[in-house]
Amino acid sequence: MIYDANYQLYIFLNSFYAGVLAAVTYDVFGILIFGKSKRISLKDAMFWIICTILMFYFFIVRTDLLFRGYILIGILLGWAVYVLLFSKLIRKILTYVNDKSAKAINKTADVTKSAAKKVNKKISPHTKKIKKYLSIPFFEIKIYNKFRKSTKKGDANEKKKKKKKV
Repeated sequence: MIYDANYQLYIFLNSFYAGVLAAVTYDVFGILIFGKSKRISLKDAMFWIICTILMFYFFIVRTDLLFRGYILIGILLGWAVYVLLFSKLIRKILTYVNDKSAKAINKTADVTKSAAKKVNKKISPHTKKIKKYLSIPFFEIKIYNKFRKSTKKGDANEKKKKKKKV
């Protein structure tokens, strides 16, 4: 089927955007999800899974599974333009966001710990009473177990005495 030039330009621009989207996805996985960790193989594996899904979606929705050379050139050109022009800026922004969110999470954890310590300090005088009241059934079980052991020992002593008499 022959397509007109406008439709082919539309598909080329969409493939360009798909290449940019793939490069952005790589930066997002590299910085926001994995941070400064050294797990490159896991990051790359997850990226290729997501990128493959995105490219299949692109080919199904935008090109009706039509594969032409200019589509591949558009994807590679989009990737190259993003990496050369925008990657450093986007990486700085993502690193800044990642660091700020990590600091905010640490502050939240510190506030939560201090609040838990304050609550624990207020509750601690009452915990001894609560433990005492909750431990009553267990205390009774301990007494019962001691009583059962003592009765078994008594039975064993009586058997020994009977054997000695005979």
